[in-house]
Amino acid sequence: MEGSAQDPNVMPAGFVPKPPALQYVKNGEPNLEALSEALQVYCMWKKEVPADLQDLVTSKFMTSLPALPAGKKYGINSQSLTVVLVN
Repeated sequence: MEGSAQDPNVMPAGFVPKPPALQYVKNGEPNLEALSEALQVYCMWKKEVPADLQDLVTSKFMTSLPALPAGKKYGINSQSLTVVLVN
């Protein structure tokens, strides 16, 4: 049948990949290395850098983000695709 083969690079509608199975909290603190890896997978899936890390939860890519240290929030270094803590 002509045209029946599916393109392996096209994801089905509604497809949400699973984030890497990593430990997102290390020694009671957010594991920025693991969160950065999840961010990179998310960016490959969405083909864009999210406005903020909460977008990973909103899109159902992750169920939640680790609790932040007092006075900190998550930031994204869009050049290196890494997660950082900012004041």
